[in-house]
Amino acid sequence: MVRPIPDGYHSVTPYLILSSASDAIAFYKKALGADEVMRMDDPAGKIHHAEISIGGSRIMLADEHPEIQALSPKTIGGSPVSMHVYVEDVDTLVERAVAAGAKLIRPVADQFYGDRVGASRTHLAIAGSSRRTKRICRWTRFAGAPQRRRDSASIAAIAGLHRI
Repeated sequence: MVRPIPDGYHSVTPYLILSSASDAIAFYKKALGADEVMRMDDPAGKIHHAEISIGGSRIMLADEHPEIQALSPKTIGGSPVSMHVYVEDVDTLVERAVAAGAKLIRPVADQFYGDRVGASRTHLAIAGSSRRTKRICRWTRFAGAPQRRRDSASIAAIAGLHRI
C-alpha cells in the first residue's frame, strides 16, 4: 500500500519557484546548513525539481517554467511569502546568513509576544525566516493567559527580491 504522506515529508511542503534554484540551494547550504536531498536538472543546468532539508523539514524548489505558469518572484515582481525556520541559536543563524551574503534588516531582539526575532534579506527570492529557537524558563502573561516565553529569530530571505 502506498502511504499518503511519504517518509521524510510533512502534510504541507513548500515548493519555491526561483529564477536561480541552484544559487538558492548554495545559499541555504551555507547560511542555514541545508542538506541537498535530490536534484533533477537538465544538461544546461536548469533545475526542474530539487529538494533540500533544513532541520528535518523538506523544501522543494525549481527554476521557473513559464510554459506551465511556474513563475519566480523576479518575473512576477515580488511575493508575499516567507518561511520560518526554527533553530536553537537565533543569533548565530542570523550572523551566518549575513556572512553568507544576506543583509540585516531587523536586528535580533526579544519581542513582546515571547519570541526572539531577527531578520535578514538576500538577493535570492526565497522565503526564509527563523522563529522560535530555544525555550527559556520564563513565563509571561500574553492575552491574559500564562505562556512560555520563547527565544526565536527571523532570518528572512524575502521572496520577491531575487536579482540573479
